[in-house]
Amino acid sequence: MRYGRPKYQRGIICATLVPTGEVAGGNVSLSGEGGIASTDTTASPWESIAGIRVNADGTIDKVEQTNGGSLIFTQIDISTDWIIPNGDADSLHQFRLDVTTTNPNHLSDSLSTWIGVTAGSQSASYLQWLFRKTTTGIQSFSWTLRIRYNAGGELDNGAYSGSCENGIL
Repeated sequence: MRYGRPKYQRGIICATLVPTGEVAGGNVSLSGEGGIASTDTTASPWESIAGIRVNADGTIDKVEQTNGGSLIFTQIDISTDWIIPNGDADSLHQFRLDVTTTNPNHLSDSLSTWIGVTAGSQSASYLQWLFRKTTTGIQSFSWTLRIRYNAGGELDNGAYSGSCENGIL
């Protein structure tokens, strides 16, 4: 439990307890996702990109690519997203990506630091962390995404993992 916004009654400040995860009327949750995958089985040069994107509209996408084509953004879980209802998403929500294995290396936001959802290095409408592989073989990644509100304590976290694989299989 944490304290909600104070309420004022006749000169007395009354604190309200809010269950952890509830912020500004919404329920914050990171469901995590495994099996995010990108494969390039064409002839060299190879390129596979996979990762995650946190959107300022309250949704979260996995990012995948097949045979060096366009990136495909797929909403991970419409029933959880990162805040329900999505309309409660605002610029005070901050995210942090911590790496277990394999650093994101392509068009990605900073690691191990809190970043406002509207302060992405690629766009003001999302944060993203992508891994790009351009050599043969397979490389797995495992990351933990964390969320907090208004520089407060961590509200939730989720594990995200996947792989990029290149070569004629």
